[in-house]
Order: sequence, then structure tokens, then C-alpha cells
Amino acid sequence: MLNLYRAVSQGDLVYGSLIYSPKEKIYYIVENTGDELSYVVDDESTIGVHIGLGTDNAWEQLSKEEQEEWLFTHNTTEWEDRLLFTGDIIYNIDVLGVIKYDTKTARFVCEFDTWVVDFDHISSDEFEKHGNIINNSDLLNLI
Repeated sequence: MLNLYRAVSQGDLVYGSLIYSPKEKIYYIVENTGDELSYVVDDESTIGVHIGLGTDNAWEQLSKEEQEEWLFTHNTTEWEDRLLFTGDIIYNIDVLGVIKYDTKTARFVCEFDTWVVDFDHISSDEFEKHGNIINNSDLLNLI
């Protein structure tokens, strides 16, 4: 499956495939729209990967083929606030958490102040997306 990434380029969030140039030591986001537009990533810490889930079940209702087609030819504005990425801030059971990738267990998790939960034990109807660590860094003080 084609992965969808999000990062900041020239101050704006951009979406597409992620490419790294070891010679230049630069990350690029390349749109998959056919125009092959590429954007230099401002800061590696702003890179997030789509975790395969959305904030509602519309994404999960698409077949794998439909998801792959959309990821390849997408219009991000349609899904921008509905897809979940690493670095997104979610609200669950009266607390805020951040979506991260746990390298020890090789899975996406949500890290809250005193506990961590993986997405095998939490579903998208149990939380709300409240932004991301890029645009809503002020919320990190509440986690």
C-alpha cells in the first residue's frame, strides 16, 4: 500500500509521498497528483505518516483498492481533518494524547500523560481529533 505523509514546507502542510536525498540530506514530499510537485520539508520533526485510520469510519469503509487509488490521486482537502497521522493530537476520556509510532512494538500508539494505548484497543469512535503538534503546539502543555 502506498503511504501518505504530511509535513511542513515553506510554512504550509503538504501531503504526498516521502523521499529522502542522502546526498543533499533533505526530505521531500512529492504530490501523487500526476503533476509530480515536490516540496522541501522545512523540519524533519514535522513529518507525519498516515496511520491507516480516520476520525470517522468513512476511510475504513473504502476497499483497499479504493484507499490506494485515493492515496495516489488524492485531493487532500477532502480528507485533511479526517485522516489520522503521527503527530496528531486526540482527545479521549477527558485527556489529550499524541499519536506516535512505537518502534519497540512496531505499531501506532496514542501516548497520553500517564498511559499509552495502541489502536487495537481504541477505535476512532472513542476519540476526537483536536489538531496536530505542528499547528496546535500549545495543546502539548495540556498533555
